[in-house]
Amino acid sequence: MRKLKVSAPGRICLFGEHQDYLKLPVITAAINLRVTLSGHPRNDRVIHLNLPDIGSAEKFGLPEDGAEATYAGERDTFKSVLNVVRRAGIKIENGCECTVRGKIPINSGTSSSSALNVAWAKFLIEVSRDSNSTVQDPEKIARLAYLAEVEEFGGPGGMMDQYATAVGGVL
Repeated sequence: MRKLKVSAPGRICLFGEHQDYLKLPVITAAINLRVTLSGHPRNDRVIHLNLPDIGSAEKFGLPEDGAEATYAGERDTFKSVLNVVRRAGIKIENGCECTVRGKIPINSGTSSSSALNVAWAKFLIEVSRDSNSTVQDPEKIARLAYLAEVEEFGGPGGMMDQYATAVGGVL
């Protein structure tokens, strides 16, 4: 069984908070608090997510090729990232068993949701065994996370959070 482990950092904004969605300059930096996903591919088409930090779990079937996962609520993070990654041409044929752990405080302005989207996109790409280097590029992953988190649900927002968590360092 192939074990996988990926992570993405939270971020702080050093300059320009709430300016990125206005296309104005910002300075942001990744921090040492992370969301980590660990697990393995399954031999079936079931995605099972264990979320011990919030005392929850999610389980759903991987849609057939060409079909999309149906959202269960107003925001459905795991399914939106899955849909966006598949639209980008990543072929995901197997489900996965995955545990999600986070050290980034939720609702603290340090991009825990963006780190989750970035890490989940990275995990799905690893599950797919896709060697397409253009999709594994951190900036491409940031773009996928942005599409899944903001555009998929028609919400406002810039790309600072997703780029900070996917690329890391100071931007």
